[in-house]
Amino acid sequence: MTGPDAIVIREEVTAGPTRRYVYHPLAAGGYERKTQLWRQATDGWHTTGTEVVESLAIDCPEGRR
Repeated sequence: MTGPDAIVIREEVTAGPTRRYVYHPLAAGGYERKTQLWRQATDGWHTTGTEVVESLAIDCPEGRR
């Protein structure tokens, strides 16, 4: 389940399942990152891995914001 304070980045690829990375803020600081694949036949998003991330930054090229 994705909470209202989660950051979600979704990727759609030509040859493979849609995937997303969900970042949940932790009370002690940092984020828990879940890597998930969309598997429509088996009840939606399937978590394939988790890890704790200390900080998160998204850098966009100039002109593409």
